[in-house]
Amino acid sequence: MFSARVLSVDDDLEEYIAGPGQTKPLGSIDIGSSDLELGAESAGNVNPQLVGIRFANITVPKGVLITKAYIRFTVDATAKNTDPCELVIKAQDADNPLTFDQGINAPISSRPTLAASVAWNVPTGSWATVGESGPDQTTPDLSALVQVLIDRSGWASGNAMVFTISGTGLRESESFDGSPDQAPQLVIEYIPVTTLSKRVAAPEDDLEEYIPGTGQTQTLGAMDAGSSDLELGAESAGNVDPQLVGIRFTELNIPKGSLIRNAYIQFTVDATAKNTDPCDLIIKAQNDSNPSAFDETQPFNISSRPTLTNSISWSVPDGSWATVGEAGADQRTPNISELVQALVNRSDWQPGSAMAFTLLGTGLRESESYDGSPDQAPMLVVQYLSVSQLAVRV
Repeated sequence: MFSARVLSVDDDLEEYIAGPGQTKPLGSIDIGSSDLELGAESAGNVNPQLVGIRFANITVPKGVLITKAYIRFTVDATAKNTDPCELVIKAQDADNPLTFDQGINAPISSRPTLAASVAWNVPTGSWATVGESGPDQTTPDLSALVQVLIDRSGWASGNAMVFTISGTGLRESESFDGSPDQAPQLVIEYIPVTTLSKRVAAPEDDLEEYIPGTGQTQTLGAMDAGSSDLELGAESAGNVDPQLVGIRFTELNIPKGSLIRNAYIQFTVDATAKNTDPCDLIIKAQNDSNPSAFDETQPFNISSRPTLTNSISWSVPDGSWATVGEAGADQRTPNISELVQALVNRSDWQPGSAMAFTLLGTGLRESESYDGSPDQAPMLVVQYLSVSQLAVRV
């Protein structure tokens, strides 16, 4: 479980927004306020405002399953309480949002938010005791919002999150300016994932097959056996000699029925001279619960294998793969969890089985192969939740 309070005066602010009873300049900030009025600044829905709350250094790992999340407030005052108090909570659509800038107009409302939101109907007559911080001061479950943020490709443990609150009625909460120890608190409960990493383990588990296409000069179906690299897209620059790359990973000890949270193949740059942009690739998975190794002596031994109907597109960034030995984000496929999930969901899947993937497309990038460097061969990374982990989900 993760828990943290607002940590800075710039991380919980109020912005005046359009609405009946607004007397303040739109977009201006109530700087240095000792409280946060949720709904409006004054009783009777006078001066409606948008509250922005930022939580920093959220040490929740990428890929986890969020089971519960909420923000807990502390009552600052009661005299202005206005019912009904009906609020809407949103989350900023960003990987790692910055602190609010009090020097600009509309520093909260100008930020993009997720499409989804959570409604909070504060119980009538609640927040009647100063210092109270219990169920009535706790938002409904925000796990749906937090899960979307955690699942972003740019999320990393230690990033920040921003939430906004607006609506009608009024409740007064402590702010960081008023009482740091009673500032809004974010609580996130989650189930950690298990991470499996497996490299190609044999020469016959990563091969290239020549396929039909503009510029093909090689024998269709023939294998480029013993190659020290894997050319993704085509054998030569300028889309000459297009090919289908097959990659097989063995001994994948993923329990049957697991929930696949994230999966990708990590490559390592072998050479850069033949790089061709744009490089747009299609990734597929063999529709088999335990595919055999590729046979370099058999023509069409990659393309003849049945694949799942769905596929994943990979548009490799232009100008990337410029450094030999690089193995970072640019050399990593998009999330292929839906392919892995489909294989694990097969009735005949067993832990310890193999999976095979194919890549084809236009452009060119050169990756290390098992023949060229076993320690830099393609690596499959799968993050999953087992059945036993899912059984304890809140």
